[in-house]
Amino acid sequence: MIVGVDARVLMDKNYSGVSEYAASLLAALLEIDSDNEYRLFYNSWHNLSARFKIWERPNVKIIKTSYPNKIFNYVLQKIFKYPKLDQVINGCDLFFSPHLNFSELSSATKKILVVHDLSFLRYPEFFSARKNIWHKALAVKSLIGVYDIIVAVSESTKSDLIELIGLDPEKIKVIYSGIDRPNLNINLAAADQFLKIKNIKTPYILYLGNLEPRKNIDGLI
Repeated sequence: MIVGVDARVLMDKNYSGVSEYAASLLAALLEIDSDNEYRLFYNSWHNLSARFKIWERPNVKIIKTSYPNKIFNYVLQKIFKYPKLDQVINGCDLFFSPHLNFSELSSATKKILVVHDLSFLRYPEFFSARKNIWHKALAVKSLIGVYDIIVAVSESTKSDLIELIGLDPEKIKVIYSGIDRPNLNINLAAADQFLKIKNIKTPYILYLGNLEPRKNIDGLI
């Protein structure tokens, strides 16, 4: 089988949540699967080939278009519906999108999209004007509707997809994010020492993430 992957989230030099998710998932897939072919697509006006060196495998092809991103997204994908990403990578049996993005695909191609959250629809006031313009231009409801399967990373996201998008529950699969076990090395003695130094009593809350209003840290505490 040929699997197309939207690898545009891997263009960042420093990974954030979504890019970390995509990179870890792709690494795990390539570790266990040497039979199927993976075609990774990205677009950049600049040469970012060095960032994709780590994905080079006998069963991986990296395919790039070289448009300025704003022209590619807002003009080609949004207005002209061109190019079809599955056609750019010379066809595939399945196209996997790890995040919402401008993505024109052929109707015959099977498609899977991961939705991490819909906070931009529920709480637009927490986002900048630039981000809200991006989300509006995406036409999220229409975009999500063309995918065959939607992966929600939580039951909460599934509920939002049903309530805010009107998506058929049968179309949604809840798959929780995994743990990057090869890099999970907890030194319990050092952890205990840290708690003593900081005078932190158990039980405690460990939060990993940005400090911003939409994260609702006050509510967590």
